[in-house]
Amino acid sequence: MNLGEISKTLKHGDAWVKTDEKGFRRSVHSKALLNTDNHALAEYKRAREIRRDNKKEIEQYSKDINNLKNEVTEIKDSLKQILDAINSKG
Repeated sequence: MNLGEISKTLKHGDAWVKTDEKGFRRSVHSKALLNTDNHALAEYKRAREIRRDNKKEIEQYSKDINNLKNEVTEIKDSLKQILDAINSKG
């Protein structure tokens, strides 16, 4: 949402003034500070999406590792059963 869209949604009579910081406006009425830097917002959203994707990827790696651990345990148990069977015959 850009500044023009925001100003349409605000109550009648509220004025926004520039601040010393580029990309910010302050409400004359409520003294609220509004960030109007759409480029920074887009960068934030892109970085947030990358973090979300990385987190999903790490969670999948963790599941895969746990599955491999379980499979190795099953293989070890099977080998022990085979060895026990061989040793009991001999």
